[in-house]
Amino acid sequence: AVEQVAFADVILLNKTDLVDEKEVEGVKKQIRQLNKGAKMIETKYSKVDLNEVMGIKGFSLDRILETGKEFVDFDKETQHDASVSSVGFHIEGELDMRKFNAFMGKLLQEKGEDLYRSKGVVAIHGARLKFAFQAVHMLFGGEMTQPWKTGEERKSTFVFIGKNLSVPELYDGVEECLVADAGQAKVEEQFMFGSGDGFKA
Repeated sequence: AVEQVAFADVILLNKTDLVDEKEVEGVKKQIRQLNKGAKMIETKYSKVDLNEVMGIKGFSLDRILETGKEFVDFDKETQHDASVSSVGFHIEGELDMRKFNAFMGKLLQEKGEDLYRSKGVVAIHGARLKFAFQAVHMLFGGEMTQPWKTGEERKSTFVFIGKNLSVPELYDGVEECLVADAGQAKVEEQFMFGSGDGFKA
């Protein structure tokens, strides 16, 4: 059940008429701790407008940019049971494309089974566009999206939900991808990942 909530983009709360408002809010709070970005709909007799659950573009990279800061309480870890937690953090600076590619590849290969969901917006060194990605276990999708605005701080945002997550390992792994030398050659606006065809700008 925890994994299903972590995956969800829409969550239906049925039979809310059979409990008081305090209990409903308690359930919502628990769900928000695990998946703050999911839309919750209260229903009675399982009746719901199909427009609320069909064609919602759940695995949409544009939604990551739209939700922005709202999809997680950043810079902290939230524990849901003995093994499941969600981790969100920002990291300032630009990341080296090849290093970040290697980090994510290794992470998904080694921890993919325990990673229920991963998503983020990344500042790639030399790229004028933001790189948005999300993954479910080892299924990964990403592409260059919106341009960075003039004067906008270059920082990356990450969210990881899963079992047995190591916060220092995740943060340190991303931090090691930071570009130390601003004079490094700029990258092309293309992000190749793993053995697939990559993601065009």
